[in-house]
Amino acid sequence: MIFPIVSKCVLSLALLLTFFLACKSDAEIAEPNLPSPLTIESGFVHAVYFYLNDSLDQQTKNDFSKVLDTLATIPSLKQVYYGPPANTPRRVVDNSYDYAFICVFDNKEGHDAYQNHPIHVAFKKRYTRLIEDVNIYDNVFGDSTGY
Repeated sequence: MIFPIVSKCVLSLALLLTFFLACKSDAEIAEPNLPSPLTIESGFVHAVYFYLNDSLDQQTKNDFSKVLDTLATIPSLKQVYYGPPANTPRRVVDNSYDYAFICVFDNKEGHDAYQNHPIHVAFKKRYTRLIEDVNIYDNVFGDSTGY
């Protein structure tokens, strides 16, 4: 009769030991493997908010992101983020634009090269007709101040 009890205890201990060995240490649990934070220490940010014409059909508005794909290929860009508003329901958040295009350059010279790049020039000529309004905010950060 004692054999089944000892057998169950040994099995339980083996399962517990396996469980504990499979678990991560407290340090690994406390500090998850997160992506590295933004490592650019200085730069020039160009934030563009597009308000598309109300007369455009929804498919044309949806396809506008494909147009922005081409702008994102301009070589002087270091980072670029674009898309529709997140529609966060806060009084202080402006969700009235159709697309934001936010890009980072090393410096003002990189921004100026972007402005004069043939892809950007062609974008302005070809797609201005789709845009009702645009708001642009440029700012510098880090050691890039003083432009």
